[in-house]
Amino acid sequence: MLDNYSEGQTIRERFRSIWLAVLKYHRFRPKETSFLEQFECSPYLTPPLSEEFLVELKPISDLLAKSMEEGDIKSLPTQQFSVNHSSMGII
Repeated sequence: MLDNYSEGQTIRERFRSIWLAVLKYHRFRPKETSFLEQFECSPYLTPPLSEEFLVELKPISDLLAKSMEEGDIKSLPTQQFSVNHSSMGII
């Protein structure tokens, strides 16, 4: 999903790249999106699986941390992002 993502891009370009990739994924895969939303709230999402998802989201969490550190976005607790990642379309 992060095919066009590059660490060499500006923070703004990286956010745009991620946002467009997520939007495109969910727009063209509504069944998968519905499944992921339901799965995330089910008892089948165990801590080991949750950790696997977090590894996949590392580029995104790193970008958010860097953006907060540089003052580009408001500083929020990291739990806020992990709790809301499906509503952002990132899972």
